Amino acid sequence: MKNIAKAILLKSLWHGLGRKNLVRLSRFLYNEARLDKQNDAATNGERAVQWQMLKKDQSRERFCVFDVGANVGNWTQSLLEIGVRLNRPIFVHAFEGCINTCLTLENNLEQSGFRQQTQVNNIVLSSSKGKQRFYSSGSNAGSNGLYPLREVNSEEQTVAEVETETIDGYCVQNGIFHIDFLKVDTEGHDIEVLYGGNELFTAGAIDIAQFEYNHRWINSRHYLRDAFDYFKPLGYELGKITPKGIEFYPAWDFELETFREGNYLAVKPSLMSLFPQIPWWRE
Repeated sequence: MKNIAKAILLKSLWHGLGRKNLVRLSRFLYNEARLDKQNDAATNGERAVQWQMLKKDQSRERFCVFDVGANVGNWTQSLLEIGVRLNRPIFVHAFEGCINTCLTLENNLEQSGFRQQTQVNNIVLSSSKGKQRFYSSGSNAGSNGLYPLREVNSEEQTVAEVETETIDGYCVQNGIFHIDFLKVDTEGHDIEVLYGGNELFTAGAIDIAQFEYNHRWINSRHYLRDAFDYFKPLGYELGKITPKGIEFYPAWDFELETFREGNYLAVKPSLMSLFPQIPWWRE
């Protein structure tokens, strides 16, 4: 009886909506059920994570935060604004590979009064020190990065050779021994940036790491599974940021490998309680 009802419903939708609209409706319902929201920090749960992170240790003299792939500084400015409201001292090391975007970043921080609380670096972070090609479709474009922009015509892209550094290397050079929060948004290069902090992660010197996962991971030939394989042996727990809380996972599962836009956390187990949580839909 249940199968018959399903068949009747599907046939009605197929003929009533047409295949194209049925796919669109199905995709909408699928994304809503999995809490795969638009990449807007104000509504997708990212801003809530900033609030919760700043409550983790009220006795700290100053929170050390890395914003890797800072673009024009929206994420950093949001964090610093919350810091003012919570009376939390923060210093952000911001990294942006595109020189023109970096200038915009500096200007925005200056205009908002946060320039003294940041170190802006025109540096590309990766898994090793060296040189790589950097592809840009224009100043301030959020899609600029280390992989060709396949949705943009090649003649509309500029390519420059950039120096790369690692998180570990940068921290040694700048006398940094602990990072409270590491945010990475590098258009598919995220896992390589995280690999570059292996010494700090192994030592437990990075409390929380946030990274973006989306279809651009295909360009780098990486999977979300790589993040689980990397972080789990180091003792970190992984979960997806959603508007309703963090959806933590006991282990990688093929159902997670969607390449849909999302932001994930790697958290020390002792800090999981900072965040509101929701159960995984498969549990």
